[in-house]
Amino acid sequence: MEQASFSAEVGRGLAEDELPAYAPMLDAYQKAFEPELKRILMGLPFAPGHRVLDLACGAGAYTRWIAERLGANGLALGVDLSPAFLDEARSLTPPPGPGDARVEFAEGDALALPFESGSFDASFCAQSLYSVPEPARALAEMARVTRHGGAIVVLENDLVHQFMLPWPVDLELAVRQAQLAQLRRGETDRSERFFVGRRLGALFEEAGIDSYDIRSFSLHRTGALKPAEEAYLADYLRDLAERARPFLAADDRRRLDALTDPGSPEYLLRIRGFHMAVLNQVAVGTCHSAASVRAP
Repeated sequence: MEQASFSAEVGRGLAEDELPAYAPMLDAYQKAFEPELKRILMGLPFAPGHRVLDLACGAGAYTRWIAERLGANGLALGVDLSPAFLDEARSLTPPPGPGDARVEFAEGDALALPFESGSFDASFCAQSLYSVPEPARALAEMARVTRHGGAIVVLENDLVHQFMLPWPVDLELAVRQAQLAQLRRGETDRSERFFVGRRLGALFEEAGIDSYDIRSFSLHRTGALKPAEEAYLADYLRDLAERARPFLAADDRRRLDALTDPGSPEYLLRIRGFHMAVLNQVAVGTCHSAASVRAP
């Protein structure tokens, strides 16, 4: 199965049989932080017997985790626009056992979901809203297919504030400026999508969802990392360095290379007293009526 460029999606430069370039990093993130991500799900308003939509489900990790909450009469339905992602999701999902919820996957467009209004008890989207061309419209569609009183849930990150890592403050600021320059060069019309975490409230309002709450969850690691954790963070640092390097001054490039090279004595992930945190935003809205996108 092929992979395309980092910014490509189905319908925007990505063939149906290709996975997005970010797919391995997303999979590694979910494996590295699975216990904490599952705990976040435990606090969400899903209950036995519920029918829950997982929008832009990718390879279905969250869909399967949600199903663990729903019991024998429940349904977790993952929807994605990518046939390649859906093939991956189905191959990774075992058949339900006695007492387990059904887990199903279907192809669908986040901006025109193929379901009748009020079909689900809750709708959910994790770390995928940024990939949707019109996120407020997608939220309005999530609200449309959710029953009155049901929950619309979004779990997202914000590129600037996603990670707290123990590197020099001046270098971090330079790297973030370089990262922003790279994103704006590559996606002149949509670079703001990578900062969706800070815009969740505005997006819910724009989608016509007036009743909502937003909370932040921090995932921590201190000291020696487990293999899955180090593998994910190493990929993250490598990708960040590749994007930022062309926009950095020579001295900052040298400092960044030393901190992101696993063979360097200054390698960030193995420094003495290592500590890091990952920030996640979770917005939970209540469906009171049919939502529609409002004019800004």
